Amino acid sequence: MIPVAHEADPPATLKVFHEKTVRRKGGVRLTRAASETERAIAHFTNAAHYAGNKKVSKENFVFRIYSEKEVSDYLDGKFNKKCGYCESAMAHVTPKDIDHYRPKASIEGAGYAYHPGYYWLGANWHNLVVACPRCNRSAGHEVPGVNDIQQLGKASQFPLLREGVRVRSHTGVLDDEEQARLLLHPYFDQPGDHLEFGEDGLVRPRIQPDGRPSEKGLHSIEVYALQRAALVEQRKKTLDDFDFLVRDAAHLIAMHAHVRNARARRSNEAQLQLVFVKMAGFFGAKAPYQAMLRQYLERHRGSRRFAALRRAGLDLMDLLAA
Repeated sequence: MIPVAHEADPPATLKVFHEKTVRRKGGVRLTRAASETERAIAHFTNAAHYAGNKKVSKENFVFRIYSEKEVSDYLDGKFNKKCGYCESAMAHVTPKDIDHYRPKASIEGAGYAYHPGYYWLGANWHNLVVACPRCNRSAGHEVPGVNDIQQLGKASQFPLLREGVRVRSHTGVLDDEEQARLLLHPYFDQPGDHLEFGEDGLVRPRIQPDGRPSEKGLHSIEVYALQRAALVEQRKKTLDDFDFLVRDAAHLIAMHAHVRNARARRSNEAQLQLVFVKMAGFFGAKAPYQAMLRQYLERHRGSRRFAALRRAGLDLMDLLAA
């Protein structure tokens, strides 16, 4: 997971939030998103639908704004067609989900169950995250080092450090529970402060200044299924492929010192340039697993692993500025 730049207000290109309006009595005009939010509030606060923290009717409210094409297309660009949680590229493999970071219809997890959920955030711009189905939906997964299949995936989970601060109504103030939320948000957190990626493809909660593992890191790994075996294997393969290019570049540099023929030297230089271009591709906007690769470079920035490249004037740390 990497931080994703986010505007304070919905961009004007999202017409469903700005230009497409609905007429109401008294001449008041609302955006379609605002209108949907008002209807959601009316539905979910109706005792005929929800009472005593339970759903008591069969009638469902259908949220539509978040999945409209204009919203979907904009989020594709925002997340570079990658999962906002695990960073896997999705466009060529599976359709994306648009996840509500705070679940809209119900909130359910180990030790807590609430109906309804954060119904007033169904069309809220700050609450929409592109996610792959493996992170967003509950399913059985293999986990390295664990014998049994684990049921993982976000679904309707939204754990808090203290349940007593959970906001249960549209009249509440979300700031009251911000300090207690336990899931990383790509808009509002620096995930690298909480997640540490190893060269084995595994991810661990980063140790905090107080000496304890990050609570946000720990819960995000579990809820977003970031330790599922298939994902761990793919991260490791990506890092192995990048490391192969590092070794290939070092080999070409070593060969260059012994090449005397001008044509051979030019060929060697061209190959080295091609390898470096391929390395840079691992840090392109649409490339997966940026958090792991960036930590890998930072971890080895002064080590012998990159020494040959540095002597040749190739500083891999420049890739971080790409």
